[in-house]
Amino acid sequence: MMETWVTSSLTLAAIPILAALLGLALWKWTGIFKVWTLVFLAATGLDLTANPGLSSGDPTLGILMALIVLTAFLAVLGHNHQQKDTSAVLFITLILVGLGLGFMASEGGARVSYLAEIFVLIGLALFYYGVRSREISWGALGLYGLGLTCLAISIVVSGPMAAMLLFVALMVAFPIFPFHGSFIATLSNLPGSMPAFLVVLVPTLGFFGISSLLQSLPEWLMHSILVLALVSALYGALKSLVQFRVGHLLAYTYLVQLGIVWWYVALSEAMTPQVVMYFSAVTLTTSGLYLASHHLETRFGHLDLDKMGGVALSMPRFATIFVVLITAATGLPLFAGFSFFFEMMLYVSAPFTWSALSILAIWLIMSWYYPLLMHRILFGHPLVPRPPHKDLSPGEQAPLVLIVLVVMIIGLVPFDLDGFPNSPVLSVHMEKVGIWRP
Repeated sequence: MMETWVTSSLTLAAIPILAALLGLALWKWTGIFKVWTLVFLAATGLDLTANPGLSSGDPTLGILMALIVLTAFLAVLGHNHQQKDTSAVLFITLILVGLGLGFMASEGGARVSYLAEIFVLIGLALFYYGVRSREISWGALGLYGLGLTCLAISIVVSGPMAAMLLFVALMVAFPIFPFHGSFIATLSNLPGSMPAFLVVLVPTLGFFGISSLLQSLPEWLMHSILVLALVSALYGALKSLVQFRVGHLLAYTYLVQLGIVWWYVALSEAMTPQVVMYFSAVTLTTSGLYLASHHLETRFGHLDLDKMGGVALSMPRFATIFVVLITAATGLPLFAGFSFFFEMMLYVSAPFTWSALSILAIWLIMSWYYPLLMHRILFGHPLVPRPPHKDLSPGEQAPLVLIVLVVMIIGLVPFDLDGFPNSPVLSVHMEKVGIWRP
């Protein structure tokens, strides 16, 4: 059954890549190109849903692949096709969806090549838009180069050395201090709705890739990652205090959430169902916030917090959805971020250790940032007078509402988490986590 799953997944990975190549003929007609992209992303999602691997006792792989396709569809659906870079955004999104699915469906050298191609494509896009805006992030490009170097060397070596090199490359994808710079720059500099998609794609690939390496990593490295995760979460929390652009603030706050995931994985040395669902929830919520930021940027032309405010008066529909998204991101009840975070805290073997208490304190600090962001955007007073802006259209509202519904359903519906440990892809060692089962 697993061979059937991988083979058919490689087939569905070719669908978006073929759609991107054929879509080059529609480059000048952005509205038609957008519809074309949505049709093929929907076809990819339907093919994924009908795949027999989803019912073969391996739900984690299907969940993460569905997360990639879903957020790509919603990001494209919410993208304003009248923007200058629309065709490039649609083309790159389709290519990255195909490469991402190929990465998750393959093994060994093929998986390494897929990740290398993703790094190259994102790096080229970052360089191009950096040159155009005269803000090239050489440090971010250097980190992508480091990841590519590690991937290239890992092909010619074997054993623990290859695992360590792959782990370094995956830390660039699944960002942790001090390898977070490329991820922050990618979210801050790429145009349109691409950040709303990449905030899901890149960490998901890193999260999935690390899961296959956990059992081959030395014990001392996991202890080091535990400390590094705390440093990364604290660093993201402190950096969020001094950010004046919405994109940067969301990126560093998201780094805090990923630091929590890193901490739990290092402590348990396993990918438990709780951390998989928590990661999916916070990633999808952050994607919704980036998509909402995209709508603000199309109206204001910038995302400077000091130059916007009072949006609730002129954009009440946006304000309503944004408040719900902030509520989900804050980690309040009814949403998946709350329920699975506290499941993670209860499932660790020693929930009252210094590291667990530190994570809880950092989580509370992070949750404080989101209401402040909401207040400044919706109810603050801008320094520069401006005319009122048009509220969200139905096409812009739809993806945001769908994101809210999905995050709420994940948090309320009682999933059968006992089925996850049977997964051949993500093995869960319950005796290491210290989980109590009735």
